[in-house]
Amino acid sequence: MQVMQLTNRATDIKPSGGHNLSRLSRVDFPKFEGDNVQGWIYKCQQFFELDAIAEGKKVTIAAIHLTGRALVWHQSFMKQFAIGVWPSWENYKIAIIARFGEGPYDGPLAELVKLKQMGSVA
Repeated sequence: MQVMQLTNRATDIKPSGGHNLSRLSRVDFPKFEGDNVQGWIYKCQQFFELDAIAEGKKVTIAAIHLTGRALVWHQSFMKQFAIGVWPSWENYKIAIIARFGEGPYDGPLAELVKLKQMGSVA
């Protein structure tokens, strides 16, 4: 009986959009190592909306899920802020896209640019 009551309460939570969504959903937050930053940001924003994450917690939650070179970048990026001070999600997105976003020679064109001629043209 208590389990059913708790389950009913969890599904009654209504985020600001008015949807019946549970903060107890089993959606995993996406990990990010440095590849496909646009896709990662899209998934983050979907998670934030689904779980009604407060604006001030978004960067903190995202940072916990960074690995590899993305985590190294984050640690270096955060040195410009005082301890306990976090950038806004919008500013963080701009910074992480500047570092990991695709430039003019990334993506499919990057492979073409990397080609090296070995031997003669003939």
